[in-house]
Amino acid sequence: MYRQYVQSGIAPGANTVTTSAIAANTIQPWQLSSSLLNPTVNSFTGDGTTTSFTLTSAPASANTVVVTVNGITQSPVTNYSTNNTSLIFTSAPANASVIRAVQQAMIGTSIVPIDGSVTTSKLGSSLTLSGNTTFSGVITANTINTSRIDPRTSSTASTATLTPDISAYDQYNLTAQAVGLTVAAPIGNPVDGNKIIFRILDNGTSRSISWNATYTVIGVTLPTATTVSKMVYVGCIYNSTNTRWDVVAVTLQV
Repeated sequence: MYRQYVQSGIAPGANTVTTSAIAANTIQPWQLSSSLLNPTVNSFTGDGTTTSFTLTSAPASANTVVVTVNGITQSPVTNYSTNNTSLIFTSAPANASVIRAVQQAMIGTSIVPIDGSVTTSKLGSSLTLSGNTTFSGVITANTINTSRIDPRTSSTASTATLTPDISAYDQYNLTAQAVGLTVAAPIGNPVDGNKIIFRILDNGTSRSISWNATYTVIGVTLPTATTVSKMVYVGCIYNSTNTRWDVVAVTLQV
């Protein structure tokens, strides 16, 4: 029954197999995958000149290939390196020397970790991502170095009530406001220092603007109506101490 259990492909739980849990001589050949039982072996003969030899498959790194020359195990990096399918010696093996490179069939293939099994301790101190990368949740960092972080902008022609969502956008543009406008308190669980910018332009007729009491002016005056065909900017910063949005900038197009 034990043999059937192992061969059925049922894997033990994460972190349940330890060195002390495996008794000596208890793992039998039939319990191993074919990739472990049948490693890929490449044999070459040195000529005293050639330093590069072609492997059957590309290893993950030099450390995943066991290389011997005349039966003497060579040291990765010090004696040889790999580049794709090339096995490259630091110096050419002697003429007529027997070279043997052993790699398991699994080397160089993709291994997908179990969901939720990769922790921060398993990642390097520096992580480089290319292309478009989407993150969900909150990103916590000491410093983010980048050439540019694009703002999240919402653009609408006109609306009677604008309820900003700080979790979705940083700037709200109204491009042709056609009715009186009420700007409601933002939603989206803001944190201290979050910023919102409003850019409001009417459709050629002045429109009234009313603001929720959470918008607290700091040295400026909130507009209560648009100026015909003039764009107005209103800049706000969230103040977590007073749980309000401080209005710190109001600018009208000249």
